Amino acid sequence: MPATSRTEALLGPTGLAACASPSVADEVAAALVRDTGAGPAAGYFEEYARIFLRSYLLAAALSGNDAAQLTTWLSQPHDPTPLQILKDHHTDVPHAWIDTLESGLPTSPEERATLFGTALHALRP
Repeated sequence: MPATSRTEALLGPTGLAACASPSVADEVAAALVRDTGAGPAAGYFEEYARIFLRSYLLAAALSGNDAAQLTTWLSQPHDPTPLQILKDHHTDVPHAWIDTLESGLPTSPEERATLFGTALHALRP
């Protein structure tokens, strides 16, 4: 059966649990957003996509969710679930990651849509 996302292709079907480590979540997020083809502003959007994606990977791993749930969260940028999971596990999460999700950077709705679109594109099969 083919992988359902690049996350599963990178980590294997049960490998998302490895992202319960912030350093692993950050490395996986960086690998996933690399070369997403975001156009002229690729560096800007890839960096923010990595920042949000690492937090979502960590939230998914800490809550026992899978890559499908990760995709659902990224498809619904206003879903508070990933942030709440990180807050519930605050002793395992870098405080700056929680602050970044709470701040909602970038603030422009267009930029936020592009950021989440870039993160979703990074998960493509």
